[in-house]
Amino acid sequence: MFAVLSGNAMAVPASSLSELITTMQPGTWSLANQNTFNSVWTPPADRVGNNISGIIRAWSSFAWDSNRGDMILYGGGHANYPGNDVYIWHSSNLQWERASLPTQVEEVTVGAKSDWLTVDNGATPTSAHTYDNNVFLPNLDRFLTFGGYSYGQGSAYLKVDTNGQFATTGPYLFDPNLADGNKVGGATGTGVNPNTVGGNMWQNRDDAFPGSFGSGIAIAAQENGKDVVYSIREFNSPGDSLYKYVINDINDTTKDTWTLVGTPVANTIRSQGAGALDTVNNIIVRTGVNNFNLYGTPVSFDFFYWDLNQAGVSQEKSFNVTDNTGGAFPFANISSMGLQYDPVGQRFLLWGDGNNVYTLTHLNGADLNSGWTLSLDNSPVTNGPGGLLANDLPDVGGGVLGKWDYAPDYGVFVGLKDPINGSVWIYKPTNFNQAAVPLPAALWLFSAGIGLLRFNSFTGKRIRKSDDCGNPVTI
Repeated sequence: MFAVLSGNAMAVPASSLSELITTMQPGTWSLANQNTFNSVWTPPADRVGNNISGIIRAWSSFAWDSNRGDMILYGGGHANYPGNDVYIWHSSNLQWERASLPTQVEEVTVGAKSDWLTVDNGATPTSAHTYDNNVFLPNLDRFLTFGGYSYGQGSAYLKVDTNGQFATTGPYLFDPNLADGNKVGGATGTGVNPNTVGGNMWQNRDDAFPGSFGSGIAIAAQENGKDVVYSIREFNSPGDSLYKYVINDINDTTKDTWTLVGTPVANTIRSQGAGALDTVNNIIVRTGVNNFNLYGTPVSFDFFYWDLNQAGVSQEKSFNVTDNTGGAFPFANISSMGLQYDPVGQRFLLWGDGNNVYTLTHLNGADLNSGWTLSLDNSPVTNGPGGLLANDLPDVGGGVLGKWDYAPDYGVFVGLKDPINGSVWIYKPTNFNQAAVPLPAALWLFSAGIGLLRFNSFTGKRIRKSDDCGNPVTI
């Protein structure tokens, strides 16, 4: 099935994911990938290491590219996989594809300390446990990663500075427009085979950001027509703090800004978890680990939040929930779950890699410190991602974290598991509303150069855009 466009525009296939979604009942899952992750792995001769399954398995995350309807995946890290190769799953054909070959790494010694760096000295990132730290910025049209615990000593991203000392570096942007699975993600000469052409897909912002983002959380948002990222930096002093990061000029890293917008309290949790922004109440809600705070004492709260409506720096607050799941919600494993906001239902959805999807809902008008309820969004199913399919392997360690995202261009949630097959699971929420799905479901560039056409594969609607000079053009 093709959508035929007028003028000199190219004929483009309708999105296969949209066709799949129309066959699904609300509250159900569907396995979407039509090839396997390992079928597109970097060839052995170009690999930095052999444990590529660590890209999904090892405390990893993806970002949903809502401009193209793609999943962008980068991970590995610490004692797992050292390569920074990037992979993309396309909703347009339900296929995995390699987006870049990895940069070679080398062990570097400075004084008494040794660590592994990319051979371009940090121009591209080493691999890292990305936790919930990967996001997509639709206005800048870039994938952004803060990394986490990088390959080697499990430190922050490092480079050797002009004084010959290790220095933190990053974060990194990846340009999906330049993706090419046969090119190195960085410059020519930096691959395992130094003759392999480089695609220069990565950009190191090299910001003076506040240290390591191991076990961290990043949440992309749009404010006043600009991409912003709220970043929760774990193991900070005195605890986990919330920062606002803005790239004001993609060509000038010196204009990037970091602002402290949230501080912790003594009874906060620490270490890994997931977080999301409630765009109605303008609060960031997050989970944590093992119900212990940074002092090692028990914490009697289930969730934590920052209120962004407050002037100045917000202090973190905590709340408990009313459990309406009949005891099904796995409180003991909450720090391994994924958490995303559902803008249609104005609620949060949590997934722990099984068949159940849970909703976290706040009672309208209630104080934010109370009125929270946990419920099951779906009835028990037998064909979900709960390990019941023979070809769906369980993840070993790491948890879901950032392998659960909302796809605003389709109105569904996307989960990723199985470090070999790369199982892409689509969840259609019970409150699915096609009318609430915004344009676009995909982006295509006009071959005649008149601008970008935004086409909704569900409705077939096309919208009015402008040419390169800003003049209106009817498509």
